[in-house]
Amino acid sequence: SSFPRLRWYCLGTLTDVNRSLMYRSIIVISSILFLVTSTFVACGWIASPEGTEVIRYFTYGSNMDKKDLDDWCADRGHPLIPYSNVTPVILDGYELVFKYYSTGRNGGAANIIESPQSRTYGLLIELEENELEIIRLKEGYPRYYDEITVDVTTFDGTLISDVITYKVVEEREKLE
Repeated sequence: SSFPRLRWYCLGTLTDVNRSLMYRSIIVISSILFLVTSTFVACGWIASPEGTEVIRYFTYGSNMDKKDLDDWCADRGHPLIPYSNVTPVILDGYELVFKYYSTGRNGGAANIIESPQSRTYGLLIELEENELEIIRLKEGYPRYYDEITVDVTTFDGTLISDVITYKVVEEREKLE
């Protein structure tokens, strides 16, 4: 067929400078398309790739430490969880406490308890379903931590609803 020869002939007539500019342009255009698509997915304007559902997860305590989570995953043979679209947020109406003893940490572990005048700072992270399953394992859900749905607020005042987070199950909380 003549098409492949024509293609190579056309590329062969380009000077090295023109060919370099063409390749750079392709890379720049590809990068721009990737960033625009990622932004549209993050904002919910288009579905995430391959129809995966994005799950919003509010993390506080040790799961805010990416290295700690990576070490836990690696030690147990789980894939590492990329923290996508990380946003600092505020959880109003909950207080951060350490009234739960973790045998795995050999000390206190973070928990949140309802407290109308309190607020807890943390991170909003977007997860896929398989990543949420790993978080559930780390949290000891449902035996040690319960999954609850909360609303959080960004630092610019944007309210984000239907966010998953975890709190120690009632029978394991220590009373004062």
